[in-house]
Amino acid sequence: MNAIQIFTESGYNMENYSNRKRVIQQLNQAIKVGLTIQLAPIGKVYTIEGKNYNVKVSGFGRMMRVKLHLGFEPIDVLKVCADFLQVKIVKEQVYSSISTPHECYKCEGKGVIPAFYYYAKGVCFDCGGCGFQGSLNVNVKKPKVVEPIDVAAITDIEKLWRILCVNDREFMVDGVRQQAFEQAKSLGHLTECTDEEGVYYQFNGKLRLNDMWKLDSINVRFKGCV
Repeated sequence: MNAIQIFTESGYNMENYSNRKRVIQQLNQAIKVGLTIQLAPIGKVYTIEGKNYNVKVSGFGRMMRVKLHLGFEPIDVLKVCADFLQVKIVKEQVYSSISTPHECYKCEGKGVIPAFYYYAKGVCFDCGGCGFQGSLNVNVKKPKVVEPIDVAAITDIEKLWRILCVNDREFMVDGVRQQAFEQAKSLGHLTECTDEEGVYYQFNGKLRLNDMWKLDSINVRFKGCV
């Protein structure tokens, strides 16, 4: 369902709007990327938990209810969408470029200035004739695809050290660290040592490590190399 259909179903007169209107295009863009817009019937409000609202925007696991003035326009709903896209959990899932939408101050939202109709039919140059300024551009972020790591093919000591000792999320799946530990041992990159705290492993070579590393998942400690 597009923006014009949403407004029409709630009883709003959309005769002056078309899908070529910039405000409608931007509302449709928000809908396309996953926002759901629900409007109360014209002139009415809903009440939930003692709070009134007539516009609800939801998506990406979040929801926002807002009470706008009766007889609100599409640009008012676009402002709600812009605010919704600034919520932290939503921002983590979308790329958005937002300049708060507002009625053009020069033409007062009409898109034309009648006094200048003799020149370019009075089209307002500040807003390009669309009646408002500001923008809302949004795209859904694509999930990062993590390629599986073939630990058995890694022989370089520095790469194995990075898997074991650097807290990258890509190394915290599917037993990758356990595999790297076994691979480092089999290649002779690790020396087993003991101290008052028990067994720890030291990388051979001249790697500069922190004083101590502890990996609870495989119960191995690493100390800096000499």
